[in-house]
Amino acid sequence: MRTLDIPQANDLDSVRAVVRAVAEDHASLVAVADFTGFSKRHARYRLHAARVLGLVALTADASRPAAPGLDRPAEVYLPTALARRLLEAPLRSAAERGVYFDAINRSKALQAIAPDLLAASGPTVEALTDRLTELSDLSRATAERRAGTLLAWRRRVLDIQPENHDREPSGVDGEPQQLDLF
Repeated sequence: MRTLDIPQANDLDSVRAVVRAVAEDHASLVAVADFTGFSKRHARYRLHAARVLGLVALTADASRPAAPGLDRPAEVYLPTALARRLLEAPLRSAAERGVYFDAINRSKALQAIAPDLLAASGPTVEALTDRLTELSDLSRATAERRAGTLLAWRRRVLDIQPENHDREPSGVDGEPQQLDLF
């Protein structure tokens, strides 16, 4: 597995920000960085995460000039239908969590590395780190950091509060949590 397909953007709000930038026609890395105020490095991390989640697609655009010194067409990001659903959902709402839930479940890369990420009893950081080191050439420390990213996404999507992070997600009065996916 390419290390590029293992996300390293912990904060889904920042991933949403780059998706919004792309949806508003800021299609290049530089344009996304300028629009969001993120450094190019951090914009790239968040765009890769958005790509892995299926929120943006990366494509070559022959109509745009290549970066100086490159012979190939410029790479541009395009929003997907799932991105539009995300941006229509209120920030930090059940609807937004439902979009991320769908995105994680549809992502081939995420299903390859963490098929149990959104299961009632998700993976431990140790188990996920082991998988990442087996499937990629990441160092153990980097794999652990990226495992932490995926577990942060799990907590956000399943609405697991920090003080309850070891407990199973629950709704009102201890009933199982129901996500409004549509």
